[in-house]
Amino acid sequence: MIISGNKNNDTGYYFADAMQPIKFVTADSLDEEFDKVLIRVGTDLGGYNRPIGNITAEEEQKPEEFESKQIGIRGKTLKERREGFEQMIAEKKAEAEVKEGGEPMFPVVPQCAPNNPIYPFNYYKAVGINIFKPEIRFENISPDTILWIDAEPIPQMPTVNFKAILDSYCKRGQINFSWEYWIRYTLFRHKWDSIDTLCRRTGMVKITGSTNYEIGDPNGGGCPAESEWQVKFDYNPFEVAAEFVGKHPTQAGGCNAVIDHWYEGNRIFIGGDVWVKVIARDYLGQIIATGESNGGKILGRNPSIETMANYITDLEFEALVRKETAVRGGPPQHFNLEDNTLNYPNYGYTLPGWKYNKRGYPIYGVPNGYGFSQIDNSPPPTELDLWNWQSNLNSGLRKHRENKAAVVRDIMKIDALLDEKVILMNAYQRYNSGRDYWRWKEGADGKDGLWEKNPDRGKNPEYAQDAYDIYLDLLNH
Repeated sequence: MIISGNKNNDTGYYFADAMQPIKFVTADSLDEEFDKVLIRVGTDLGGYNRPIGNITAEEEQKPEEFESKQIGIRGKTLKERREGFEQMIAEKKAEAEVKEGGEPMFPVVPQCAPNNPIYPFNYYKAVGINIFKPEIRFENISPDTILWIDAEPIPQMPTVNFKAILDSYCKRGQINFSWEYWIRYTLFRHKWDSIDTLCRRTGMVKITGSTNYEIGDPNGGGCPAESEWQVKFDYNPFEVAAEFVGKHPTQAGGCNAVIDHWYEGNRIFIGGDVWVKVIARDYLGQIIATGESNGGKILGRNPSIETMANYITDLEFEALVRKETAVRGGPPQHFNLEDNTLNYPNYGYTLPGWKYNKRGYPIYGVPNGYGFSQIDNSPPPTELDLWNWQSNLNSGLRKHRENKAAVVRDIMKIDALLDEKVILMNAYQRYNSGRDYWRWKEGADGKDGLWEKNPDRGKNPEYAQDAYDIYLDLLNH
């Protein structure tokens, strides 16, 4: 019989007064629906080779004959014995110590025929015993993982390799691992005189992939099943999903406008928080297990000043880049070196770095500027402008040259004096505020006209003068 109690400091269940050996037969496969192993228990299992279950194949064909058959010295029918067993199991389960959730701490199983423990009777009840449920375990990934966007010699997304291991599963056949690799970011923006009053900008990219593993493969496919996967940052519309919201308030649709695809060529560049998901399926496509994990972060790394300067090769624009970064009190940077807290005493507020200027994110400048070039609008920065420092410089240089060409056209329209200093400084001021630093004043009484400071130069009225001074320093060195 089964005793529930304390024997030799054992608080589980054990056999007592067993008058002959108790034998067990286990199923050769798992019950996929309930994640249980089926067992058969009895005193004499020899000579029987029938499947585990509540009834046999013969019983299914002739149920009435087998149910009414008398067995044992007391003449009870098989049906009566089964009912007796069910009653005994129910009573033992009710007496068992119960853990939270109402399930017995240990399974109570039938082990011999009631009223006749020495009779070689076999009870073929299918009993479910909980086992470890198949689960996916990850290697080379954790919430503390930080991967860096390489800066030199050229920007490159990091090499990302993961391994998924399917534990507690060892059925022969092919296992398919379906991977999902998510990268998300949120950028906060605000106006000059307030905090977080402009729409947030969010980005998301999901990259998918698939690998197979054969359990029982003669070439070495044993248990546990494993999957190694390298994330490819090449754009493939069948493997990449994307969503970008709030690119800029001025874009069509405003802050709620959605871009639902990757829109910048064949290489994906994006940073932010990482999430990984893997689904393991058997050869029939049935899900075995699902695993998810916080994958840490992908952050940006700055190039050296020399690398940045060598890439630009345009002193006029380099001076502008240095001015944009110098406003923030340091050497030119595209990404924040740490969580930066920026003070704006003239406007009476502070920007907490954890929100606006997080480590490894592109440097933010009010109201919409990002990165080396502080690209703002006309056009707003793209994903590459955010996460690829070379793309950011290319877009900034293009905008500067467009501004300079527009200044020349405007001067020629009014037939004013073409002065290189004026042209460059007006281009600088337009880059910052959209206004000119100099304006043309027509001469009177036959006198020549002249250039004078524009009284309306924006929030940084001496921006162009500062940038021009930096340009002269670069020119002289």
